[in-house]
Amino acid sequence: MPDTLTRVSFERFCKVFEHPKFTPDGWFIALDGEQWIGISTIGPTDKDPPTFYTGLTGVLAAYRRRGIATAMKLCGIAFAEARGGRFIETSNEENNPMLDLNRALGFEQRPAWLDFHKKF
Repeated sequence: MPDTLTRVSFERFCKVFEHPKFTPDGWFIALDGEQWIGISTIGPTDKDPPTFYTGLTGVLAAYRRRGIATAMKLCGIAFAEARGGRFIETSNEENNPMLDLNRALGFEQRPAWLDFHKKF
């Protein structure tokens, strides 16, 4: 993303849990003992036919290339299918290894959009 990454407060992050579309059952957390090592989220959209959106999927660097992200994404796919989902959408940065994983899981690329920003 072209914008500068900024940290948000814990309180602001917790607002996610108050959103009417928050789906706690669609959050998959990978653990090593009690340490969180990965997360993948998925939830419904307002689209018809029933469509889900898989958002952030990430694994701590020390745990990558072990199939953890794949396992979490497969849990998300099963979650959407069990709830009548017909489609799952996601987005990727073109140089992120997650792009290859999404392709391997059957996601098909669609033409990209360019966002424009004019500063006054």
